[in-house]
Amino acid sequence: MIEFLVVIGVALTGLYMYLTWHYGYWKKYGVPYDKPVPFFGSVIDSVLLKANRAEKFDEMYRSFPGEKVVGWYNMRKPAILVRDPELVHKVFVTDFYSFRNNDVDSNITDDPMSRNAFVLQDEEWKRTRALITPAFSSGKIKSMYPQMIEIAKEFNIYLKKHPEEIHVKDAMSRFMTEVVAKCAFGIEGNSFKEEKPQMHSVGKSIFAPSKKQSFMFMIIFFLPVLNKIFKFRIVPSNVSEFFNSVLKDIIVYRQNNNVDRNDLVNYLIELKRKSLEVEKGNVQSDLIKRPYTDEDVLAGCVMFFVEAFETSSLLMSHILYQLAMNKDVQDRLRAEINEEMKKGDISYERLHEMTLVNAVLLETNRMMPVAHFHFKRCTEDYEFDLGNGKKVPVKKGMSVVLPSYGIHTDPLYWEDPLTFNPDRFPSNEEGQQAKAKGIYMPFGDGPRMCIGVRLSSTIIKACLVYVLSKFEVVPSSKTPKKIELDPEYFMTTHKGGIYLKFVEKS
Repeated sequence: MIEFLVVIGVALTGLYMYLTWHYGYWKKYGVPYDKPVPFFGSVIDSVLLKANRAEKFDEMYRSFPGEKVVGWYNMRKPAILVRDPELVHKVFVTDFYSFRNNDVDSNITDDPMSRNAFVLQDEEWKRTRALITPAFSSGKIKSMYPQMIEIAKEFNIYLKKHPEEIHVKDAMSRFMTEVVAKCAFGIEGNSFKEEKPQMHSVGKSIFAPSKKQSFMFMIIFFLPVLNKIFKFRIVPSNVSEFFNSVLKDIIVYRQNNNVDRNDLVNYLIELKRKSLEVEKGNVQSDLIKRPYTDEDVLAGCVMFFVEAFETSSLLMSHILYQLAMNKDVQDRLRAEINEEMKKGDISYERLHEMTLVNAVLLETNRMMPVAHFHFKRCTEDYEFDLGNGKKVPVKKGMSVVLPSYGIHTDPLYWEDPLTFNPDRFPSNEEGQQAKAKGIYMPFGDGPRMCIGVRLSSTIIKACLVYVLSKFEVVPSSKTPKKIELDPEYFMTTHKGGIYLKFVEKS
C-alpha cells in the first residue's frame, strides 16, 4: 500500500512539474506577469467559458499600468502581451518579418478552407496575399458600388416592414449576405425576401455561440497539438459543401450562357485558368508557383463570405448602437447625408469624401473594435528593447498579443476615451497618424493588415447613408446600456445581442 501511495505521489509530483515547468519564465527575466493556474495558465476563465478571451486580455492590459510588456501563459507556454505603442508598431510594421504569422496553425490537408490569407504562413501566405490583392482594388470595389446602393435600398424596404425592435446583427448579416451573393457571386441571396434564406442560415450556423464551438476554437488556438487528433476545421465541412455546390452551379451557368462578370468568382476562376497555363509552360508568372486548385477557389469564396458576414455585420451593429445612444451625432450625420442626397444618389467618390460618415466609422472602430486584440506569432528569436539597457527575449513560436481595445480606450493616448466622439477624427489623416503611432489598430497594420478594409468600409458607408436617409435609429426596451461580451463566443460579440428600432422619417 505504501509503495502504491509513493508511486501515486511521484506521478502527481511529476505531472505538476510538467504542467508548471515553464511558469518561472517571466520571473527569470524580471517581466511582470499574469499569475498562471496549473495547466490552464492565464486562460482558465476562457477555457471554462466564464469570460471572453478579449476580456481577459483587457484585464491584463489594465492590471499593469506603466509596463511596456506583460508576460502571460498560453496554457503551459510562455506568451507576451505588448502594451507599448512603439513596440506594437515594431511587431506590425518595422520588425514584421520576426512576427509575420498569425498565431493559428493551418492544416490544408485536413482543412482545405484554411487556404486563406489569414491562416496561411510564410511564403504560402505571401504568395496567396499577392494573388488575391487585385480582387480588392479600388477599381473592383467601384464596379460593385452600384449594386451596393441597390441592395441598401432593398434593405430599407425590409426595415420598413419591420417597425418593431429588431436584432441588429441579424438584420445586418442579411444585408452583408446579400452584398456577397450579388457582388461576389452574381446570384440572389433572398436575404430580405425569406425568413430563413439558405445562405444566411449557413452563415449563422458558423458563428452561433455554443459550448461546442468554443471548445473547438479553444483547441485550435490554445492546444493546436490536440487538433492533430480532433482535426477540427476552422470552417465546418457542411459550410464548405454548401459553397462548393453553389460555386459549381455558378460556373456551369456562366459557361453555358457565356456570362462574364467582373466579380470575385470570375477573378478566382481566372487565377485557376492562368495557373494551368503556367503549369503547361504557356505563360510565366512570378507569383503562381503551384496550381491554383478548385480548393483554392472555394477557400477564397468562403473566406470572403465569412469575413463579410461576421466582421462587417458586427461593425455595422456597433455603429448603429452608438448612433442610437448618441442622438446628437446621429442628427448631425443625417444632416450631412441629406445635403448630399439633394444631388441624387451618392457616387463612390462622394461617399468617401463625407467627413462625418468617415469620422463615425473611425471612432466606432476605436471605441468598439471588432478585433479586441491581434494574435501574432514570433517567427524567429527576438528581443524587445524596453530601454535603460533592459531587453526581453521572445522565443520563436511564442504567442504575442497586441491589445487593440486596451490601447484604444487608454486615457494615456485618448482624451475621455469611453465617450463616443467622432470629432476626434476631423479627417482621415488623424486616423492615419494614430495608426503610425501604434495607438489605432482596428484592422491591424503593416503587410498583414486586413485586406478587405477598403471594401468593408465602402459597404458599411453605403448601407449607413441610405438607412439614415430614411430612418431614425432609436433604443428599444431591450437595448443594453452597456455591452457585455458573450463568453461562449469566439469573437467579440454581444451577450444577448443588440436590439434597436428603426423609425421611418416622414
